[in-house]
Amino acid sequence: MIIPDSIDRSAGWHEPPLCRRYLVVHFEALPLLVKEGGPQSDRTVYWALGAHAEGPCEVLGVWPTLPSGGQDWREVFESLAARGVERIRFVVSAAADAVPATHMGATVLTLDSQQGSSGLAPPGALSPRLRRIVKLAAMEVSVMQAELVRLIRRHGAFPSTVAASDFLQKALARMERRFWTGASARAASARRQSIAVPRAAAV
Repeated sequence: MIIPDSIDRSAGWHEPPLCRRYLVVHFEALPLLVKEGGPQSDRTVYWALGAHAEGPCEVLGVWPTLPSGGQDWREVFESLAARGVERIRFVVSAAADAVPATHMGATVLTLDSQQGSSGLAPPGALSPRLRRIVKLAAMEVSVMQAELVRLIRRHGAFPSTVAASDFLQKALARMERRFWTGASARAASARRQSIAVPRAAAV
């Protein structure tokens, strides 16, 4: 969870250390309603899933946009660096302008929501093996995003962006435990095997 410097960090916020390197970090945006300071207004919160070169994924954080509606991407990546991240090979987003500049040496890829990994741009940037990892991360993001949208709709407007971020942080933590432990981990493994290129086809 990444929070603005103006927020009291002693109130139970948890920023766990992260890995030094990620093959891909996939950012996704969540629209929500906030009542902060008057009538409810539309706000956006970004969250990110990181995948290692070996394939495992983990949630990296939640970032509310600025009151102006934009996102301070420099602050986002500086906060990741403060938690131990040194290198990101690829940053993926569903919109070309979601992450406007490269950070940590990353190459920005655009993921076509209709074509999946086959719609990655720039084309040819990924080998077949890395493309599969990006596709798997995109599948995880898609499932988690749908669940978050459902939870937000059920919750309704939030009293503040802090409350919204805290709600999403807890929801993502529950999803991590559910998706990547026990039977859910075995199901995820089965999904990975089902989309892997068969060895016979690679010969």
